[in-house]
Amino acid sequence: AKGLSGHGFAKMPDLIMMDGGKPQIAAALSILADFGLNIPVCGMFKDDFHRTKGILYNDNEYYMASGPADPGEVSSQDEQAGSRIRKAFYENNPSGRRSHS
Repeated sequence: AKGLSGHGFAKMPDLIMMDGGKPQIAAALSILADFGLNIPVCGMFKDDFHRTKGILYNDNEYYMASGPADPGEVSSQDEQAGSRIRKAFYENNPSGRRSHS
């Protein structure tokens, strides 16, 4: 986006995943709109043990399946959570843009 070149992104992200709920998502979307950017924002919510339980997207909660997403490809609990969140996002948003990461 114009005005953001040289500030850390060679290309704009397809999705922003953040730790937070509706207020944090609303703040992020407002800032993105100020820059004329239309990037989906998901908030990750936790269980009682502070493990990622699911994502909040467009006021909908998407819960992750328990267990490793793909134990052969990811090694930490955070990576497993991220993998499950990405999978849930794209399964529930088939028209979402997808990049290779």
